[in-house]
Amino acid sequence: MMLAGLLGALLAATPPAADAPPTPGAEGEPVRVERRLLLKEGHAFVTGGLGYLARGDYYSNPGLFASGSWYPVEEGGLEVKLALFLSSLSPAGVEVFERTGLVPDAHRPVALLAVGGRYSVGYGKVLVDPSASKVWHFDVQAAGHLGLTFTDRGVSPSLLLGPGLLMRLSPRLHAQLDVPLVLAIEQRSRSSLSLGVQPTLTFGVVL
Repeated sequence: MMLAGLLGALLAATPPAADAPPTPGAEGEPVRVERRLLLKEGHAFVTGGLGYLARGDYYSNPGLFASGSWYPVEEGGLEVKLALFLSSLSPAGVEVFERTGLVPDAHRPVALLAVGGRYSVGYGKVLVDPSASKVWHFDVQAAGHLGLTFTDRGVSPSLLLGPGLLMRLSPRLHAQLDVPLVLAIEQRSRSSLSLGVQPTLTFGVVL
């Protein structure tokens, strides 16, 4: 009896647990869901911007990039890429040339033309301005292209593979970030394959 009385006193002295916050929509209250706004099917995306081809040789390869994409379906589209490289010897390459009079056996990139496709692997949204409820919608993509790299010594068949991000900035404007690996076939003294990475950031309009 004494034990039962002590338990009763403890239970009576324990304050009631705070009510859990209500789950949105659980009591019939409307919940605002941001609808999908980055729609690609039947649209063309035209972009232009800057990029850099890093290959670990003796050249610095910044470039001007442009692309045109058309999406027959929401899940993927076809694309054409163009690039004009403003290549020059890197500081290490200049030092080697000044000391020995030799230039790298790597080819100096001049331009790129490639065609391929893009496939959407995921869709997301990010809140960039809580005060204005501004949300940017983005598409995570995988891209692959086959093309030709024009160099100071000829033409090199090239393969581009890598991830991409398509982001809606406004109803008509968008940004596109790509980071593909670039594999090119070049006739060098030690190897015929050139491997690099080519990050690009472009902005454009939806047609």
